[in-house]
Amino acid sequence: MLPLESGDPVTIGPYRLLGVLGAGGMGRVYLGRNAGGRTVAVKVVRPDLSDDPEFRTRFRREVAAARRVTGAHAVPVLDADVEAERPWLATGYVAGLSLREAVDSFGPLPESALVPLAAGLARALADVHAAGVVHRDLKPSNVLLTLDGPRLIDFGIARAADDGTLTTTGTVIGSPGYMAPEHISGDAPVGPAVDVFALGGVLVYAASGSGPFGSGDSIPMLWRVMQEPARLDGLPAALRPIAGACLDKQPGNRPTPADVERQCVALGDAWSGWLPGPILEAISRQAVMLLDLDSGPVPHDPPVTPHSAPELPSTLIASAGRTGATGHPNTPVPPIEASPPTVRRSDPGDAGRSSTITPGHSLNTGIPGQTGPWPGTPTQQLAPWTPRGHTPAGAHTENTPAQRNSSRRRLVVIGCLAVLLVAAAVISATLAFRSASSDRPASAAGTETPVETAGSEETSAPEATAAETTAAGSELPALPAEYVGTWKGTATDGLATYDIAVTLRAGAVGTELGTASNTGRTSGLTCRRAETLTSASDSAITLRARLVSGATCVDDGQSSTLTLNPDHTVAYSMTGPIGAITGTLRRQ
Repeated sequence: MLPLESGDPVTIGPYRLLGVLGAGGMGRVYLGRNAGGRTVAVKVVRPDLSDDPEFRTRFRREVAAARRVTGAHAVPVLDADVEAERPWLATGYVAGLSLREAVDSFGPLPESALVPLAAGLARALADVHAAGVVHRDLKPSNVLLTLDGPRLIDFGIARAADDGTLTTTGTVIGSPGYMAPEHISGDAPVGPAVDVFALGGVLVYAASGSGPFGSGDSIPMLWRVMQEPARLDGLPAALRPIAGACLDKQPGNRPTPADVERQCVALGDAWSGWLPGPILEAISRQAVMLLDLDSGPVPHDPPVTPHSAPELPSTLIASAGRTGATGHPNTPVPPIEASPPTVRRSDPGDAGRSSTITPGHSLNTGIPGQTGPWPGTPTQQLAPWTPRGHTPAGAHTENTPAQRNSSRRRLVVIGCLAVLLVAAAVISATLAFRSASSDRPASAAGTETPVETAGSEETSAPEATAAETTAAGSELPALPAEYVGTWKGTATDGLATYDIAVTLRAGAVGTELGTASNTGRTSGLTCRRAETLTSASDSAITLRARLVSGATCVDDGQSSTLTLNPDHTVAYSMTGPIGAITGTLRRQ
């Protein structure tokens, strides 16, 4: 955990904030405490998302769904204000390690821990589904290991089971190594069976340190989920039939969470001493460190100066590691003297991320690549945790003069570096601007016009202005006249089918000269983009996508190609979430 920064609030609702737990695609996560002494994880939405009406509607719906979930093995949503200037929600804070960090640090779990793990998660899913909610992102980093059993956390992308409005076309909701086939393809509604599939994958990971479909890049992994059998090699013989049934490709063949729980109870799921000693000790140390936090009284009128932030114990500051999107302090687990060294393993649900520990309580968007820290979140690795004597709750040690002087010197150095970086950036930008201005052909200067807004109907091609047509006489290749207009048709990536619309007007390479959209046949949702011409010839053109305001799909920066066919249609190809989206478009 890291101390509050100058831009962080001191209170949110009735909670005094004690430190920064992490950040995710939706916002920043704080450790908080109310006047009664209850410790919570407070998740505050980013300012830019707070101003998005569509996001507020979705956030309001998801909070309402998550608040319906109760049960001993689910971390509850305790409080929320979805109408605040910065919407927030508070969940229970439980001392524990995520399954991912436990396996990374101490190796796979023994059978004596696997059976209670399976039973507890099955019970949690039964409670979630009974509330009419589908979690949709069960993975090792969303499972918290605690003294009294596993806890299911992170309902950041949970949805009501009867909510058919899932997300914008092109968005992959979930973690590739744990997504069910029907979840990937979109050919069937996302229901409780997708959580059961993920449960099977989590059990394989807990037993072997690797997911049932390996690890690596998302697209090959998604293909393996669709086409290859799950790997169950690391599971004990008693659990293989249970996990294998959960990982069946057909949702109708999978057991219910209640079925899984009954089978585990028959194997014996005693909770007493269910965790191995090293994991138990690490959890205990984490709980003790929390006692060192001095929250102080909750102010009636919260001050805005950073000096009002509570001082963190030096043990916590020293142990603060790179924070993920999870809400628990991402500290290196203190070494256990008797434990042999272990090799960190990658979580196939977090392809491409660092394998450093990422504990629970995540504030996830469900969009790959958007669960890391957002701008302003420190990501440097600080000094490792050093054991020291316990400080009674409410007490702290004042910094010595030498420590204060050291802190001042550090701030001065950081400030100087920041000034130098800003100056370098300004100089570089000025030189780049002058270079671009001197190299730009006079005939093309000032010819770019704004692209259409995302919400406009693409019924006909905009007429090319006189300024735009001058691009043909510039040094840059221009869009051939054969491509100007509106093109529509269907395309598929082999699993899902999309209605495609592309509208282009005259312009040169480097100009944002059109719009494009993909509408999913199954979901009915549309991903809209502005398109920049990156290459042009009589036979083919290439476009680069820019997501328009409010879009949440993953097409930003993606390239698409339109190739002119002899019959005056165009062959369309674009990189999609699980492979190339290809089809044929006709001019309207």
